Amino acid sequence: MGETMAGCPRIYFSRWVSLAAGVYLMILSGSIYMFAVYSSDLKQIFGYSTEEINLVGTLGNVGTWAGVLGGLWLDYFGPRSSCLFGGLMNFAGYFLLYLAAKDYFPTNAIGIGIFAAIMGQGGSWVYNAALKVNTQNFRAEDRFYAPDVLGFLLFLAIMLGSASIGIGMLVNTVPTPFAPEVFTTPAQNAEVGLMSRVKFVYAIGIALAVFNGASSIVTGTTDVSPLPFAVVMLALLATFLLVPVYTGPLFSIQRPAARLSLASDPDAARHADGSINAALVSNGDGDNDVGDDEKSAQPQAEVDQNSDLEDFTLIQTLLQVDFWLLFFIFFAIIGAGITLVNNFAELVFSIVDVDQSIVYHREDVPGFKTINTLVSLFSSFNTLGRMLVGFLSDWVTARWGKTARVSFLVLASALMGLVQLYFAFAVYVPMLYPGVIFLGLAYGATFCIVPTLALEFFGFKYFASNYGIMGLAPAVGSEVLATLLAGKLNDYFRKDGEFVTTDSAGNKTSHCNNSHCYRYTFFITAFVCAVSVVVSLWVWKRRRDAERRKHAHDQYLAPTTDGEDAFPVKIVESW
Repeated sequence: MGETMAGCPRIYFSRWVSLAAGVYLMILSGSIYMFAVYSSDLKQIFGYSTEEINLVGTLGNVGTWAGVLGGLWLDYFGPRSSCLFGGLMNFAGYFLLYLAAKDYFPTNAIGIGIFAAIMGQGGSWVYNAALKVNTQNFRAEDRFYAPDVLGFLLFLAIMLGSASIGIGMLVNTVPTPFAPEVFTTPAQNAEVGLMSRVKFVYAIGIALAVFNGASSIVTGTTDVSPLPFAVVMLALLATFLLVPVYTGPLFSIQRPAARLSLASDPDAARHADGSINAALVSNGDGDNDVGDDEKSAQPQAEVDQNSDLEDFTLIQTLLQVDFWLLFFIFFAIIGAGITLVNNFAELVFSIVDVDQSIVYHREDVPGFKTINTLVSLFSSFNTLGRMLVGFLSDWVTARWGKTARVSFLVLASALMGLVQLYFAFAVYVPMLYPGVIFLGLAYGATFCIVPTLALEFFGFKYFASNYGIMGLAPAVGSEVLATLLAGKLNDYFRKDGEFVTTDSAGNKTSHCNNSHCYRYTFFITAFVCAVSVVVSLWVWKRRRDAERRKHAHDQYLAPTTDGEDAFPVKIVESW
């Protein structure tokens, strides 16, 4: 069978090319978080209330996090087509927002929100493709999960979806196993090379986060031009292109059936001379490029590397108690976090010291430049939170078992709750800076841990679909907490004090300006996070009990005499 060459030749990119491409795809998909920067402009242009502008942001978040459709497409049709359609949707959403802002056609807040949802949905398709591809590329022999390696979105600017389409052609799922004559690396150097490149990616991410935060503070508090900082930022971003350097050939052209000669023996890819294959990335759409016989020949052990459970389908996942517990935790932490992020502009306007009888030009409001600084600080510490917690969770899990990873959800819930209470009593603009730092850490930690737990709890095979449906949790949180709660309360308490701003076109907008604008909102979100702490402890206990049962079962299956094999039984835990 190994000599039979079926199908057209295809390009297989190395996994390091996929890693670099995945980083850029995630940067592109993170542009939804720039909403806080231009939300005040949209509010001024269209004359929206706080509830209406929050509705626009919420619909954008719903599009971003309601990833079940994109997840199903990715699981069954592969990442390249996902990047293609995702890029088109991303571009279409932004282009329609531009046309509406230019008044080419009339629309209301719901219409603008639908455009934002289209843009966000495109980013979701691209993000899931990059996440799943690199999870598969690095899961087999490596200690790091892709959510940890790639789990940082830098949120630097609004970038067009067309870039996602181009870069997306460089990523795809790994064909397993691989032809032994291509892309080999000496075994004794494989782990060193892997870890050095992982550390290199981490170092670039840390440098970007620190530089982004520092430059945002400088440009936000002084009159220094942001141009030099932008040039340095682009140079740092370009360094990700160095990741695939000296990893061997970057691509190979093969026929898909060429790897079948090794399908029945996963160890055949390891050479007698001690070398081991590097992972490859194909140009087709994942495993769906090959026939059912070809897919069934691939060893199931490769699918279950990161999961001690069976691979749950989407329907099976929805029937698991742990899914709904994680769903609520995701809802609480990210819903509370996005309530702050979407309202950065109005939060600043609510606490600035202004004469409420004067109509201000928007850019002349004290603290106006703070809004961009807060967004940049959030993105920087969101990045650091993902990277720090990703590293620590792997380190702790390696020493104390998978139960330890769940403890980070407890910490993230508690930290987010404390952040909400802090903002409830923030009465001066400088007080917002430390709050945003811890907000980013809690937010980033959650987006690092939840995908990894979804992978461990429900398996890899249907990961994109399962994580996509779980993405509805922050989408619901955004609607309930950011729009219905924060927006309505902000508009209601405007009666206790407000001021008016105008833009160059003469559009006037009123802003709530008193201590009650968001205080009661943050009290409620803090309570929701407190409940999330309790639910996280429940998940931790369930995970601990399951690990104990598994350990007891493994002890029962252990050999009782020297040289006797253990029973060849696959453990499937019921959660």
